[in-house]
Amino acid sequence: SEVFNDPWLTVELDVAESQPIYFLGEFRSAGVAYLERPTNVIEAIAMGGGLEEDAYLAGARLLRNNQICTVDLHALLREGDFSQNVTVQARDAIFAPRKEDMSVYVLGAVGSPGSVAYGADGRSLLQAVSMSGGLVDKAALPEQVRILRPLSPTSAEFILVNMKTMLTGAALDYQ
Repeated sequence: SEVFNDPWLTVELDVAESQPIYFLGEFRSAGVAYLERPTNVIEAIAMGGGLEEDAYLAGARLLRNNQICTVDLHALLREGDFSQNVTVQARDAIFAPRKEDMSVYVLGAVGSPGSVAYGADGRSLLQAVSMSGGLVDKAALPEQVRILRPLSPTSAEFILVNMKTMLTGAALDYQ
């Protein structure tokens, strides 16, 4: 007040960084970005630099308020289902795993039921069963092998396969 009479001050916000979103896994620019305006999932993926080639879209998840939200990136990006293009919120995290980090579960009459690494190039039915210790004699029904293949976080495809024809060479292995 000795130097200035009735001073006033103007404050201008240069960058707002109070609304972070997080990109985890197979993003080209994994890390944190900040929302400056309402942003949907496609715009958010672009903010993360896009997805790497080996990102497993069907396994991708949106994490919000310590919960997994049902946003299907595979349906959005590969099938054009824009109902999945929801608005992201501050502190959301988008996780896109690598294909090779995923698992296939082999259950039933096999030597060691449990998970098998999916691998970078995937697994065939015979490979997955072999890695699980093979079929248990007299207990297994190779003519009625059931595959439950997730298409998204909310839907799956049910496939009935006759593995016996594969074992005898009458049919090709199933990927």
